[in-house]
Amino acid sequence: VQQNAQYLFLYRLSGDPITFDEVVDSSQRYLNVRLFLKKGSYRVNREFIQWLENNTQKSLGSYAYKIGGESYVTYNWMETVGQSVIFSIIFMTVVVIFIGYLGIRSLGAAVLMSLPVNTGIFMTYATMGYFDITIGLGASIFASIAIGVGIDFAIHFVMRYRYEFERCEQYKQSVYNTLMGSGKLIFFNACIITLGFLVLVFAQTQPPAQIGLFVAITVFTSLLMTYFILGYMLRFVKR
Repeated sequence: VQQNAQYLFLYRLSGDPITFDEVVDSSQRYLNVRLFLKKGSYRVNREFIQWLENNTQKSLGSYAYKIGGESYVTYNWMETVGQSVIFSIIFMTVVVIFIGYLGIRSLGAAVLMSLPVNTGIFMTYATMGYFDITIGLGASIFASIAIGVGIDFAIHFVMRYRYEFERCEQYKQSVYNTLMGSGKLIFFNACIITLGFLVLVFAQTQPPAQIGLFVAITVFTSLLMTYFILGYMLRFVKR
């Protein structure tokens, strides 16, 4: 302790007093230590912060300390992102199935409604993993937006298919009439939404750019899944 006091006294005499006041309080009982990381990657920060937490407690023992800063806040926030994303997708899927069942009184068709957009979300996350894209603010919330937007295609498709099937009671003819009718409107609607979100790609900050790109990919994938997967799976739902 005496040696540390001597070092602090020499620094006060030789250094800038203002700088000294930024790292030590007036009573010289508390010290503020700043660490600068070369990379802002969450993976690198995560390893460093975990090492810092373990070794700080071992080194200081009973001395009081607090860890703070932007990297530490981001670390604690990102630790809960994975669980939050999974919960939001499951919750939104359940809500979509419940509302779909209330509208068409068919549990099978309601489940199929959620299939295209969930497939699009899965493929988007798979693409992120393949290209080693880290999950940030934009990537963590795009799924909820995409479900709310992309589910419209399946709803319009199923409702029109039910109308056509009640008229002719033939699967192929009902799908054909649905594609030639509502299918065209769904396509133009998806293109407008996709291009609208792609505008965010030119944003100067990363979160809006990620939201725009991932929502656009998911919406367009949902369109394709609605045409091919949903159109095929409806043959197993007769009522």
